[in-house]
Amino acid sequence: MPLIVTGNKPLIVCVYVALDSIARHVQKHQRLLSVMESLDNGKPIRESRDADIQIVVRHLYHHAGWAQLADTEMADWKPLG
Repeated sequence: MPLIVTGNKPLIVCVYVALDSIARHVQKHQRLLSVMESLDNGKPIRESRDADIQIVVRHLYHHAGWAQLADTEMADWKPLG
């Protein structure tokens, strides 16, 4: 996990570290979060545990990966508009 960045984009590393950390904490506490989700929405615990929480974790890791690659793989990209 890179903590020092050369260049002018230290914010992207902070985003990567934050999203990665949130994803790890969601994985660590997935039982509690699935129970809370089930109590809040009235869903079966199995659906929250097996689907919803796993989708959240994959979503966070996906965006953390994009933030990690932003400096190297997407250095030449320019925003449209």
